[in-house]
Amino acid sequence: MKLTYKPLPNDEVLRVVCEGPVSVRGRAPGSEPLQELLGPRCYKQKVVLNLERADGMDTSGLTWLVKIAGHFVTGGGRLLVYGFSPTIRHTLEVLGMIGTIPLASSEALAIEAANRPAEAGAPENGAYRTPNRVFPSDPPPG
Repeated sequence: MKLTYKPLPNDEVLRVVCEGPVSVRGRAPGSEPLQELLGPRCYKQKVVLNLERADGMDTSGLTWLVKIAGHFVTGGGRLLVYGFSPTIRHTLEVLGMIGTIPLASSEALAIEAANRPAEAGAPENGAYRTPNRVFPSDPPPG
């Protein structure tokens, strides 16, 4: 897994691109790739994680995503993940993990949700309603 910081014109939101399989296998115990990339205050930031170039996910990658999602909640920041493949989404659904990782259907919606105040309905825990496939970051219909 290769993580790369890709600056956005909006300095309030940090964009990170993930390439290769989402996996932390082979890394030193206790290492955290996102924190190594963005620094020790990363969990206090607004971060959008692009998985468009991710070509799969193993259990270590899934565990890592769940773990960092929790770090953002406790750290006071916000994480939104977008660009995931149908296979990754299906894996999350099958494992009952939807709602554990904050998901958005596009970069624009991820950035919008990251900037939305919590009281305005921004996802705090990544709730994703599977019955009608509505992402929490998507604007309401109508």
